[in-house]
Amino acid sequence: MNRKNIFFLLIILIILIATWIFYFRLKPNDFSLIFNFKQPTPVSPIYYIKKGREQIQSLFIMGDRDSVEWNFILSQKRLVEAQILCNHQLKKIGIHQLLLSQQNFDRGSNYLNNLINVIDTNFLVQEQQKIQNLIENTCK
Repeated sequence: MNRKNIFFLLIILIILIATWIFYFRLKPNDFSLIFNFKQPTPVSPIYYIKKGREQIQSLFIMGDRDSVEWNFILSQKRLVEAQILCNHQLKKIGIHQLLLSQQNFDRGSNYLNNLINVIDTNFLVQEQQKIQNLIENTCK
């Protein structure tokens, strides 16, 4: 690669990052969210790779108990993302993540209702209550 190609790629990268920042209306203190590889949020390009992996992983979840646990895990992940976004004053995106968390929670709760009186669900019910409390107190 010569310098001209490298310069061209650098300009494209700068334009993409500037567009990304403008699209999400990020302030300078929010720029760390773009490159946070450990806990990506919807303002990070890495997040969409994470979501794709989760969707593929969902294809391999079998049975009601595994479905309950998986949906509760997804709900907790969305809650953490919502809290991070709300802490950065990105409340609109944070509320969206909170709604996604609620959807996963509801889906998991529906599977849990199928398991009551079939298996011991004490642990799952405790998880359900813990997540419900978190949902109620996130982004408030």
